[in-house]
Amino acid sequence: MYAVQVAALTRKGDGDRSNPVNVRTPGGVPNRPALTLKVIEREPAVTIELEWSKPSQTYGELKGYRLRYGAKDQFLKEVSLKGSHSNTYRINDLKWG
Repeated sequence: MYAVQVAALTRKGDGDRSNPVNVRTPGGVPNRPALTLKVIEREPAVTIELEWSKPSQTYGELKGYRLRYGAKDQFLKEVSLKGSHSNTYRINDLKWG
């Protein structure tokens, strides 16, 4: 939260300040990044390359990305990528199907 005041200025100096107004900046979580994937088939496993764009709205400094993947209806593996410059990731050794 911030307090904001304003005063008028002349060459003689500052006038009286206004009463303070409390302001809360908007907050929230980043928008969903746009995701594209490319499947690279290899025998006997599959590799998928993920690529995404930076969210259009981050509501502050972007600290990184969290990827989750796994077989449907099973526990998902999680990968954390620090920093906002990473925008690709490869998932290796996936099973067919």
